[in-house]
Amino acid sequence: MGLKIGLLTNSLTQVGWDLEQIARWASEHGIKYLEAGPAVPLDIDLFEKVQDKYNVKINALIYCRNFLSGDPEEAKMHREQLKARIKFAGQLGDDALVITSTGRPPEVDITTGLRKGVKTVVNFLEEMLELAEQHDVRLVVENCPVMGNIAVSPYMYDLLFEEIQDLRLGWAYDPSHLVFQFCDVYKPVKTYKERIYHVHAKDTFIDHGMLARIGTMAEQNWWHYCLPGKGEVDWTKFLDELIQTDYQGIVSIEHEDPQWSETPEKVTRGILLAKEHLENSIR
Repeated sequence: MGLKIGLLTNSLTQVGWDLEQIARWASEHGIKYLEAGPAVPLDIDLFEKVQDKYNVKINALIYCRNFLSGDPEEAKMHREQLKARIKFAGQLGDDALVITSTGRPPEVDITTGLRKGVKTVVNFLEEMLELAEQHDVRLVVENCPVMGNIAVSPYMYDLLFEEIQDLRLGWAYDPSHLVFQFCDVYKPVKTYKERIYHVHAKDTFIDHGMLARIGTMAEQNWWHYCLPGKGEVDWTKFLDELIQTDYQGIVSIEHEDPQWSETPEKVTRGILLAKEHLENSIR
């Protein structure tokens, strides 16, 4: 597999860069695929300009929010934003993806069990899939436990994929979110190979000494996101699992490491460290 390395734009828009700055820098450093975050304006002329000028491809849009919020105005606003991205992605080409969350009903949380939200989520996703079909776009749900989501683990994807067998719905696989839930990071790659359409390259650091003392419930500072290679994931093993499934999608660097944040210089250095580790992890 020739590793297709991409970049989620969030870490750079957070330090003030616009899409053209990001595209220019990414191209100069051998990153040819961009995943446009919520801060990037939906301007097709701008997208076409930067793709042509810098020889990059914007292959995905991401918008993860609580589309099932108990606040009707909030839910409506987020749904309209998601619909706008589905329609916009239809202009980007055959491989365009919209990465999203499922939404989480207000009556559902970890005390009730996330399974109780499946019916409501399925109804919402089926509505979005109808729009996605009209625009020839695939919807890809990320396994992030926050931002309004019930698809957090292989168990929950089993429940969703059992109800929605439409292959237009897939999994945006982020190993970092599985790590701090103590889920298997590697086995699901083969199990769900037909539904994994996108991968986020992000890791999780766990302070095992702190965890042993305070447990998982009292505080959450026993873990934090980090660059690939600085956490728990064996990236050689993980990428090998992808290679064995003949994965053809993008491995998109999602930089949320607090040690490499706050300034453009630190963020770009962190991205390059992540890219280097991914490239060195292929055997």
